Amino acid sequence: MTTNDANGVNSLLSEALSASFTAARSELERLDPDYVRSVSTTVRVQKAGLVHPYPDDALRKTPQRRLGKRWELLLGCTQSMYQLASLWNYSAERISKIDVESEDRVLEYDSAMRSWIDEGQALAEHFKGWVRLAARLANLTLKQQRTVLHKAMTAINKHTAELSKRRVGQFHGVIELQPIRAIAEDRIWELEVAAGHSPETLQPYLFKGQRRFIQRWQRLHTQGHSGAIQRYAEVVAQAVDDLGWKN
Repeated sequence: MTTNDANGVNSLLSEALSASFTAARSELERLDPDYVRSVSTTVRVQKAGLVHPYPDDALRKTPQRRLGKRWELLLGCTQSMYQLASLWNYSAERISKIDVESEDRVLEYDSAMRSWIDEGQALAEHFKGWVRLAARLANLTLKQQRTVLHKAMTAINKHTAELSKRRVGQFHGVIELQPIRAIAEDRIWELEVAAGHSPETLQPYLFKGQRRFIQRWQRLHTQGHSGAIQRYAEVVAQAVDDLGWKN
């Protein structure tokens, strides 16, 4: 059974992404241990509800040495992945709650589904950038870096294969919407053309078929999304483990 963190993000994914911040903190401790010690003490005192003698000064202190550009890119990419996971969950929840009693609501469903597909694909692309950065920052040999990258890319490509098929249909003009696909499969485009239909006059007929399809899909989508985000989390967690960054 999967669990979520306080923001509704898959707990395994949340924990795996936290490893980036832990690794960055270790690097900062190496660069400027006094700065990390000063800030950590101030934050610890504040969390305990005690009064620090100079809290603002401690938090305004500038580190003597800063994290490199790659570390900054990694942390930004990590936070983006977390936010995208939240958006992906939001789109999935939105899909499950749409009552497609009218054509407008069917269009709302199509919009939500496009967002869900796009966000899932964006998560996969962010992971590819993230693992490339992480492999260079981790304490690995070149051979180990290549091994980690090959394993991670193979896993994420396998995970997103079905999502990519959906994305091609939605964004690149390939027939994908179920009622439209049904016309092609039944080979009745000739009938529709001979009947004098245009996109405008055909749409109400498609709406009826699409509505029935959506109602069936909604029942399966929540479970399907939970499985998808869990598989994605497992890919990220395995990469973190291979990098030697496991919390």
